[in-house]
This record gives sequence, C-alpha cells and structure tokens, in this order.
Amino acid sequence: MRRLVVLSVCAVLTVVVAACGLPADDDFTRIDPGDDGFGLSQASTSTVTTTTEPSTTLDATTSTSIAATTSSSIPGVFVDIYFPIARQLGKVPMLLPPDPQLNQVMARILKGPPEGDLFTGFRTILPADADVTANNVGGVAVVNFPDDVFDGISPNDQRLVFGQIVLTMISQPGIGQVRFTQGEEPMSVFLGNGSSSVATESVLRSDYTNLLGGSGDPIPTTTTTTTTAITVPPTDPPAVATTAET
Repeated sequence: MRRLVVLSVCAVLTVVVAACGLPADDDFTRIDPGDDGFGLSQASTSTVTTTTEPSTTLDATTSTSIAATTSSSIPGVFVDIYFPIARQLGKVPMLLPPDPQLNQVMARILKGPPEGDLFTGFRTILPADADVTANNVGGVAVVNFPDDVFDGISPNDQRLVFGQIVLTMISQPGIGQVRFTQGEEPMSVFLGNGSSSVATESVLRSDYTNLLGGSGDPIPTTTTTTTTAITVPPTDPPAVATTAET
C-alpha cells in the first residue's frame, strides 16, 4: 500500500515537471497581451502621497522689518527756499531731488513752509494750486503768473511774493537774474523797497535784500553809538612854595 502511494506521488511529480519544462521545438511562439497568465503585460499604476509642510506667513512686524532692511535711501539736495515771516523773508533748507529744475523749485515754494514748531510764523501767500511756471533762459529765471493770481493780495504781500521767488531762484546754480511775466507778457513787480520795476527788465537779489530776516540772513541793523562824557571835578592847584622877602 505504501509502495502504491509513493508510485502515485512520483507519477504526479513527473507530470508537473513535464508541464513546466521548456518546449522541445525551436520555434518562437508569441504570447498575446493579456494571455501571459500573470498580468505582466498590464501597465501598473501607483499612488504617491506627498506631505506638504504648512507654509509660514510673515506677520506685520516681520514684513516691516524686511521692507526696512531692503529699502534704499533716495538721494537729494538741500535747497534754500524763502518764505514770508511777518513782513520779512526767512530761508528754510528743503530737500529736493538731485539737480532740481526751476519748475520743481517753484512747486516747492507754492507748497508752503513745512509744519512743526520749528517753522512757526512762516507762511505762504500764493495759492498752492496756482499755475506759476519757472524756466531757465540763459541764466535768467523767467517766472510766469496767471492773469488773476494776485487778485485779493495786498501790495505789501505781493512784494514778499516777488522777493521770495527772486531770492530762491537766484540761490539755484547758474541763475543770476529773474524776469517776471503775466500771461507770457512782461510785467512790472514791486521791489523790496516798495517801488516798481521796469516791466522789460530783470530784477536782482540786491533788490530784495532789505526783506531778509527770520531764520534766513540777519536783518540789517543800525548800530547807535552813545558817547558819555565823564566830568572830573577840578582839584585844587598844587601848593607852590614861595620865598619870603626879608
């Protein structure tokens, strides 16, 4: 009985080995896709799971710090701008872009003095939106006013307006004189002493130096010298020795 079981097992192994062996012929037999019995010809798919770390958001403090670190300073140049103070003129150094044009300087005049306790008393006369232009024509600053810009401005204040423009413009490199026009026509202006200029002539810095004061150049002053006479009371004449007659 045991011998029969062994023979049966051997027979089965023989059949399996025979089935798994290579074919005896030399011909190539093509296996159609899907018929390989193992699914080797089928495309495999895989799922990749990616874990993303949560993004970090900069708060307002960090953002401000970065902006402050990467920002670059804007270069500029200080320009002496004259503003009325009481009935005189004072100069205030103002920061403007490098190599400012006369129109930029004129716009800063119209904007008025800066705010703050340091500039208390300074004021502006012309409206900030006045269409006043300035151009360099051969070393002469030609300043043009609109027709109605001086309506309601007293002659004394007009004198300060012309003075602040002349002193400011002549402070710019290459400018030695100022000529005023109104509606592109030559105009006569008040000088610092209250007189009027000739419409077709330019004015100079010296025409308005009597208006300087405030935080600008010192106001010309007159020094009065008082002489006090000191009276010395007379003293008795020294005694003179005499020789008595004998």
